[in-house]
Parts: sequence; structure tokens; C-alpha cells
Amino acid sequence: MAPRAGLEPATVRLTAGCSTTELPRNTFALIQGNVLKSNMAEWRILQKGINRLYDEMEDLVNDWIADQECDTEEKWKALMAEVERVETYDFEKELYIGCIQRKWDQWYDEQEGYDTLKDV
Repeated sequence: MAPRAGLEPATVRLTAGCSTTELPRNTFALIQGNVLKSNMAEWRILQKGINRLYDEMEDLVNDWIADQECDTEEKWKALMAEVERVETYDFEKELYIGCIQRKWDQWYDEQEGYDTLKDV
């Protein structure tokens, strides 16, 4: 009985030149593995770009908050309410709200005489 094609070379008789066993390759797994590696590399590049963009946006938001001159609790509340009314992407609104909340907490701690840098 002859072995299936791919396990042994398809020859009438085996000779010293072609007697090595050759297993069939799982081409799909190789392609799938290469695509996965390629996608992971692209994903890392994309993730770095997104992180850099987010950091730049956060810096711009913090500069905008500093320009608002919030020196009373009422001004902080008004600023937060203004941002919550704006119709924009959820991630952008969350960025603004998160930055405002951190700055507001920092301002509040300074008003109470806490050193916010010691607590970090």
C-alpha cells in the first residue's frame, strides 16, 4: 500500500536521492500566524499614535481650563455644566470632564491648604 501524497515523495521506487520523508505543510496556519504578527505590529503602531494624540488633546484641554480662571466653586460647577451640555464624541467629553475634575480637585485641595503633590 502506497502512502498518501505528501508523506513520501510520489515515485515508483525510492532511491537514495529522494528517500527523505516530507510532511505536508500547514499553509493556512503559516499564513494565519504571519497575518496575526503583522496585525499586532500595526496595532502597536496605531496604539502609540492614539496615546500620543490623547496626550496632546489632554494638554490642550488643560490649557483651556487654565484660561477659564476658575477661582470659585460656582465657576467650577458652571464649567463642568457647560462641558456636559456640549454635543461631541463620548471620549472627548470624558476627557474634558476628567481633566476638569482633576483640576477642580487640585484647586479644592489648595483652598483647604493640602499639598496635592505630597498625596501622590
